[in-house]
Amino acid sequence: MKRIFSVFLVLAVLCSSLCAVPAYAVGDGNVDGGGGGMGDGTSTNSWTPGNEGVRVTVVRASDCSVVTTPIDLTNKKPNGIGHFNKVSKLQYNSGSGLTPSMKNYTYTNPAQALPKIISTNGSNNIAAIKSYFTDEQVIRSIAGLTGMDFDVLIGGEYQLLLEPIAYYKFEGVMIATTATEAAMYDEQVGGLLRKRMVSLSHKNLPLAMFLEVADLGYPAWSGSRSKAASNAEIKSSLGLGIVRFKDKPAEPPEVSVYDYEYRVNTEVITAITVSGGQSDPDHPVSATFYVNGRSHRVSNIYYPDGDSQLAWIRWTTPSTPQQMTITVSVSGGGSSSKATINVKIVDLDKNPPPNPVADDRNDSFRKSAVPNKAQQTSTSWTVWRPWWQEHWVWHSDWNWYSDGDGGGHWEDDGEWVDEGWWMFDLDRYQASLSASMVIKPDDKSPTASGTVMKSGYGINETVSARVSTNQSSAVTGAQTAVTYFPEFGYQTYWRLLERMSSGYSARFEFQKNPYSTYSRRTHFSPIWFPDGSYTPYTWLIDSWTPAGMLSMNLTDTVTIRDNLWTDWHIAPQKPH
Repeated sequence: MKRIFSVFLVLAVLCSSLCAVPAYAVGDGNVDGGGGGMGDGTSTNSWTPGNEGVRVTVVRASDCSVVTTPIDLTNKKPNGIGHFNKVSKLQYNSGSGLTPSMKNYTYTNPAQALPKIISTNGSNNIAAIKSYFTDEQVIRSIAGLTGMDFDVLIGGEYQLLLEPIAYYKFEGVMIATTATEAAMYDEQVGGLLRKRMVSLSHKNLPLAMFLEVADLGYPAWSGSRSKAASNAEIKSSLGLGIVRFKDKPAEPPEVSVYDYEYRVNTEVITAITVSGGQSDPDHPVSATFYVNGRSHRVSNIYYPDGDSQLAWIRWTTPSTPQQMTITVSVSGGGSSSKATINVKIVDLDKNPPPNPVADDRNDSFRKSAVPNKAQQTSTSWTVWRPWWQEHWVWHSDWNWYSDGDGGGHWEDDGEWVDEGWWMFDLDRYQASLSASMVIKPDDKSPTASGTVMKSGYGINETVSARVSTNQSSAVTGAQTAVTYFPEFGYQTYWRLLERMSSGYSARFEFQKNPYSTYSRRTHFSPIWFPDGSYTPYTWLIDSWTPAGMLSMNLTDTVTIRDNLWTDWHIAPQKPH
């Protein structure tokens, strides 16, 4: 095994301290926890209770973006320790990779000591953790350490992301990891961290904190509070708490009977998570998806004991809107995260704008903010790949051979037997979406100049999308682009663009407009639209991966100056 950390670090740490003046609580802690007993350590793999801390990151609530460098708080002095730098769970989930560091590990020893963070007996310390991280003086000190103004921090726009940290010895080397880092590291070392340190790395550390209610895109944890979690569960749902301010409501729980919403005539990926026991070539697990009267079998789904694996199918949706139920059965000892998948299939080509007329008016029009839907421009997933670790052992089989004269001798007629075992490597895959949107005045607009046009004339649009991936069999190109317009408040009516070229480099344009005299691919701006910017918004979707759908928000702008009536004039008939 290759060690990421091969030597001890020599740290020169400047420790700041938190002010310990009694204060009132500010903020609302969204934290819960669990845990359980610890196993026995060894000289090379061990953890001592109390060797812990908390990583604190300031996050903007509106877009879940990290706005400060994370800080690590601890009561200990973890000198000579390897680490993965200061990276938050949000950043890892957005695509950041592990970066092992041999440089100084920086931390802060608060004068107001942290409460116990990581439980070892199943009785969590959540009440004390909540009280600590909503204490006004603690929040003031965190504001100072992160460079935030206190009043700005608690103004309601920002939240604190909390992540428990453990300092422990793994394969003889002291390291510091959050729960997310431990899960990602375990994937890099082929499951060895889980094998050596499961009670800490996959149980007590991730279960030290999880959410009571969904927030910042993370779900409330509803799984076991006392059993070891899988790497996927840790990365998606465990090892975090959140402090909100100004009574900002948490994200409401998603109430939907649909697991997927697809468009008609669209190539999609439907995925489940398979877990339970160990699946290897000697004991393989397979899954069968039953879709619209057809079965799709996925064989050789492999994963190590205690972990899981995504399994998926690639199929094309029907041509008519409907609700579907996909059932999944798993054979070979594993189980599926879902036995039934509810799917809604919709047709977006049903609500184009009405016919514009020359005497339209909208005296009450006010411009609306351009939408900013949730988008995902990159994602990643992993596939476990088993390989056999040979371990040859001689099995003796002693037999007596007579020499015919009353004597004889013993001979070992044994054989070498391979008593090896299955090991697993983790193959990593990714996909990313990039795109551009360009609008311009239609060529039939006689007085347009560059991107300046008069209201009442049409615009043309081109969307270019590119998908890149290192596992093309598991990824589709972008297949759908829908444009919304400012005159409708980006609601009510929209245009489904026509896909002019498909694949991983796709191009989209307006469909031919039935109200266009020349059957142009155009959208007519309303004659009453006020002078200034005219900004259509396009949502680019339906690039599917095993880890979900890639999507992107796109806009472009032309300038409205005057209206088409000024291109008309009345003159007397020329006399003969």
